[in-house]
Amino acid sequence: MEKTVDTLVPGEVLLVAVKAVKGNKYQMEFAEIISNPSVASSDPLTAMFNQGDPRFSTRARRAWRSGEKSAIEQLLGIELGSIAEGQSKELNILNPKVNGKSLKIQVIETTDADDYQKDNVETTAKKAGSEGDFLFYGGKHIYSNTKIVFTEGGDAEHTFLQADPPIEEATPAPAPASAEELSA
Repeated sequence: MEKTVDTLVPGEVLLVAVKAVKGNKYQMEFAEIISNPSVASSDPLTAMFNQGDPRFSTRARRAWRSGEKSAIEQLLGIELGSIAEGQSKELNILNPKVNGKSLKIQVIETTDADDYQKDNVETTAKKAGSEGDFLFYGGKHIYSNTKIVFTEGGDAEHTFLQADPPIEEATPAPAPASAEELSA
């Protein structure tokens, strides 16, 4: 059975597809299920008892790496064939290696936004689930970035930030009593 993003399990990496982009380059898309130990949904029991609720499911993280067609073919031992600019080719290569080293997705969470993230806080800052509130570390937005790295077969070293506790909204103080209420 061919592996797909939907059938990935933790520990597996999938080279999902390659897309021909500008400048005679090709962009590879990778996927890996990565557990974040600093969030409640990383608890397997929570996920099991909420399996019908997509907010508690662990989805694959994505990362992209660009390269030259000839280098991609040589290093990964594959033939890409002809792909027109803007078009993609599905690969679904499980646990790809380069020179005997595993390719893994590394997650780096930071409060230092790049220019794109600064201009698009609403869509790039980390939230508590897809519909949740923004997460902060030291009062600053958290940004979660990914990249492809070599490993000797184990997991990549991730940097996860423990989000600040949620700020509870204060209950508004009751309005001061009017003179009529005080005399009653």
